[in-house]
Amino acid sequence: MYTLRICPKPISSEWDCFVQRHGGSHLQTSLWARVKESLGWRAVRLIGLHESKIVGGMQLLIRDVPLFGLIAHVPRGPLMRNDDARANEFLYTALEQYMQSNRIQYLYLQPASSNVSFIEHLKRANFATSKVDLAPAATCVVDLTQDLDTIWSKLQKRRRKAIRKALNTELSVREGTEKDVGTFYALYTKLIERHGGKKYPKSYYEQKWRVLNPHGLTRTFVVEFHNEPVTMHWVIPFGETVLSKMAAWSGNHGNLHPNDLLEWSVIQWAKAQGYRYYDFEGIPVEAAQALLANQSLPQTLVQSATSYKLSFGGQPVLFPPALDRFSNPLLQWLYV
Repeated sequence: MYTLRICPKPISSEWDCFVQRHGGSHLQTSLWARVKESLGWRAVRLIGLHESKIVGGMQLLIRDVPLFGLIAHVPRGPLMRNDDARANEFLYTALEQYMQSNRIQYLYLQPASSNVSFIEHLKRANFATSKVDLAPAATCVVDLTQDLDTIWSKLQKRRRKAIRKALNTELSVREGTEKDVGTFYALYTKLIERHGGKKYPKSYYEQKWRVLNPHGLTRTFVVEFHNEPVTMHWVIPFGETVLSKMAAWSGNHGNLHPNDLLEWSVIQWAKAQGYRYYDFEGIPVEAAQALLANQSLPQTLVQSATSYKLSFGGQPVLFPPALDRFSNPLLQWLYV
């Protein structure tokens, strides 16, 4: 017999421990939900219990969109203690009831890789493969359980050459502090000015540091040239993995290869800390599919951020496709 707990608390250490113990993503933690609050999201967790113990659940991020209504996002969920069909059915029913009672107009769910049964429930309930790109559908992962010499040998030759050159310059690498949130934002602003894209407010990064750093869930690393911040990396260590969340480069001193030096330094740090994987968080699906089929990288990606990530010797990984559904048939028709 399963029972449901609906948990809207800002922080739930019990749930966060469950996520970490069962190989979940930081995106499912209540701590990450607190970070997303600064962007207008609120969180609720639907938790399945058996004999007072958590057997599975999911965190929904919810926000109100003007002229549209409430939308919800389940990133990398739900998570289960075991891939139990009955527990999945219970959670699916709870999700449907919650959506109806709270008038959620749209649900976007990116399933956890380990939960095949829940995906089948969604497909039978008319969820379709989403056309919305809210989260990476593929990534590239470096296996840190190998010895450092082996990891180094798997880097592309040009990448090793660039790192060697960087090591013989006056570039220096240090770990960042709270004061460097401002440093990061200045570099990030320059990056957006050069390449465009959506710019998040500084308060988002300040909130990320305040919430995650005391729990060891964020680290920053800075490369400097004569005390000038040149490039900076923001990573999230969680479970067995260090996730490369974001990098920002000023655009200066590219001939010294500061980005190559920083990436390699963070990989070394992650291995030294005992993590098993280094995740570059996101490459195009077509790149992962081609490489997994032993084909060449698509020509459009040969000189790109994707080829840069892959040059560090990681392996491509595909995630289950995201699924979505509209509660209102009219909205569904407009979407299609």
